[in-house]
Amino acid sequence: MGLLDTIKNKIDESNKKKEEKRLDKLKAEEERKILLKNLSEGNNLPVLMSAPILLQKNEICHFACYAKRYETKLKTVGYEGGYSGVSVRVAKGVTFHTGGTRGHAIKQNVGVEYPGNLYITSKRLIFLGDKKNFTITFNKILGANCFKDGFNIQTEKTTYGILVNDSMYVCAIINGAVSNSLGNKA
Repeated sequence: MGLLDTIKNKIDESNKKKEEKRLDKLKAEEERKILLKNLSEGNNLPVLMSAPILLQKNEICHFACYAKRYETKLKTVGYEGGYSGVSVRVAKGVTFHTGGTRGHAIKQNVGVEYPGNLYITSKRLIFLGDKKNFTITFNKILGANCFKDGFNIQTEKTTYGILVNDSMYVCAIINGAVSNSLGNKA
């Protein structure tokens, strides 16, 4: 009976540890949901004391991270051509060719990424990189979409695609900052 009790105790301990891990995971997920909800409502937004950007009067930097601006461009990815015509042998070593060749470019939509840093302040969204920098004041934003690996911000003229590591967290901070800036605090 001692061996069976030992095996049963080991199984019970294993099941207890699995249940504890499951409960810890559920608790962490619930805490994250609450954090994202609070940030999205503009509550408890983080404050960066020193940011490598020039801030306007009464402007606070809430967040900074590595990001990539993403654009889809129509690019030439290859060429295709053909020949049509007739070749006539006139004499030994002499051939006369008629017809011609025609080639055309093959174009395709290609995703292009521009690395840089994203800054979220109390008034603006700023992307600084080697290329394709932009600044958007919050009152110019028409809409935003959050995705698994990034988000889009739409203005009247342009849609800006940004790739980030934790898009849900970044989108929550943007929502909260915009809400606070435009006076829509819930």
